[in-house]
Amino acid sequence: MSYSIQQVFRKFKNSYLEKNTLSSEQSSVFNSILNCRTEVLGTRIYKCEECGKTVFAYDSCKNRHCPNCQDYKKEVWIQNHKSEILNIPYFHVVTTVPAELHVIFYHNKKKMYNLLFKAASESMMELCEDEKHLGVKVGITAMLHTWSQKGNYHPHIHMIVTGGGLDKLGKFKKSKEGYLIPVKVLSRKFRGKLLSLIKEEELEFYNEYEYLKDKKELNKYLKPLYEKEWVCYSKSPFNNVGETYEYLGRYAFRVCMSNERIVKMDETHVWFTYKDHKDRNNKKVMKVLGEEFIRRFLLHALPKSFMKVRYYGILAGKGKKEKIKLLQRLTKTVNNTIEKLSKLELLNKIVGRDVTKCSECNGEMHLIRQIISSKLRTI
Repeated sequence: MSYSIQQVFRKFKNSYLEKNTLSSEQSSVFNSILNCRTEVLGTRIYKCEECGKTVFAYDSCKNRHCPNCQDYKKEVWIQNHKSEILNIPYFHVVTTVPAELHVIFYHNKKKMYNLLFKAASESMMELCEDEKHLGVKVGITAMLHTWSQKGNYHPHIHMIVTGGGLDKLGKFKKSKEGYLIPVKVLSRKFRGKLLSLIKEEELEFYNEYEYLKDKKELNKYLKPLYEKEWVCYSKSPFNNVGETYEYLGRYAFRVCMSNERIVKMDETHVWFTYKDHKDRNNKKVMKVLGEEFIRRFLLHALPKSFMKVRYYGILAGKGKKEKIKLLQRLTKTVNNTIEKLSKLELLNKIVGRDVTKCSECNGEMHLIRQIISSKLRTI
């Protein structure tokens, strides 16, 4: 039996709302997922001209936190960016923050997420431009994730970094094979930069953390973190250039919990799978109360209009298309221009069949009615 995030929300929404108050962002996520692909958002009615089969297709919520709505967005993003791939290695670098900072992040989501992007990207750019390392300006595609495998709050940045970049003479210089920059050096630079940015920012704190509004208290709270080793790591380059943006797309449009990870649900609890990073990434199953499952999911509601994918260095700014063409020439990359699929073709790819054909007899399906905002319109 398969389960979904929507089913969990429906089953435990009343008990969750009795004990919790939703922020505006959480309320938007909550309602979108509850209503996704239901008659509430609109219905299109199709009929097969051969066998007469009728199909009701319900509109999706398009919310970026909804697991039902990411496949199409992912395919569009990959299609739009695949032609930008260069014939060079790409590195996957992750910058994380210690648990002591989580409360500061949660009380100041938009400000802190912006600072996290700034500290991570500037640290990487500055180190790569240093002549002691690469001495080049690299390109970075950075993505914010805020969760751990268990759904707990864990803000961190994933960066896909070009294995090389432009030097001061405008020539392209590749990184050494399998090597970018020392992760310990990155970790310490990132640590110092982020803590410095936090001290300069005007932040809000609530309840038992209100005392941190006092700058002296905040500095005192942050001081031990300078001595702590922060976790940053760099994965090996991708095996081939073609898989780079497929990998990127999966990361860019991932949500904290997918439907496929839910393995069981009863009257009180939800069971879901996770990878235990402390045990060689072995897959395990966790059991939590239904209300706790919803709480963990809603922890990751992003601020309104917040950009969770950003570009830096040689991949940033105006004239990106021209810059990509130049980089392709410098790296001897064959032009990766691809014929873009239409919306219908993308949907067929995701579903795995021609959605204009009847699943029973393969006859043509025709739209006969459309219901928008509770008003029936005959086509």
